[in-house]
Amino acid sequence: RKDPSIFSRITRRTAKLCNAVNKNTLVFFTSYGMMGKMRPFMERDIKRPMYWEYSGQPKRTMEELAQFKNGRDGVFFSVMGGSVAEGMDFPGDELSLAIIIGIPYPPPSLEGSALSEMYDLRFGRGSGWKYVSEAPATRKIKQAIGRLIRTETDRGMCVILDKRASRYASDLDATATKDPIADAKKFFGKD
Repeated sequence: RKDPSIFSRITRRTAKLCNAVNKNTLVFFTSYGMMGKMRPFMERDIKRPMYWEYSGQPKRTMEELAQFKNGRDGVFFSVMGGSVAEGMDFPGDELSLAIIIGIPYPPPSLEGSALSEMYDLRFGRGSGWKYVSEAPATRKIKQAIGRLIRTETDRGMCVILDKRASRYASDLDATATKDPIADAKKFFGKD
């Protein structure tokens, strides 16, 4: 179970990031459960138009998405691995800032454990984790980041709110920062 203070810090930082710039922002969660848990706090603290992805309700999600894409200062909340994270294009000003909350490791399963053991036996200790957990998580993060840049003239910034992301910095061409809010303001030219 996660430490409530970590949850509070991530919730506050996400809201501050969303309020730091007046550009279309897409917030990615690792699950619908996490998104649902954070939603009341986001609705209370974010002072911009908000739109949501709804599990099992594609029509409602597409209506929200259309409204988001038509504006330029909204925040859309989604999950990594879903249709918005992997199948939607946001060219130009339709998306400027992406915020990724957490690393989308696959949930533990008997099949995953068996596969991990098989890779460890065949390719050496630690290979199972790399192939079964790290590779799918990195792919989902790259898919989410890929929503930002769809044409050669697109410009955007992605912030990953998870200390473990530093492990993947070279794979993601990422740079660690101590103050992502100040960096976002500087990137978008807002003091």
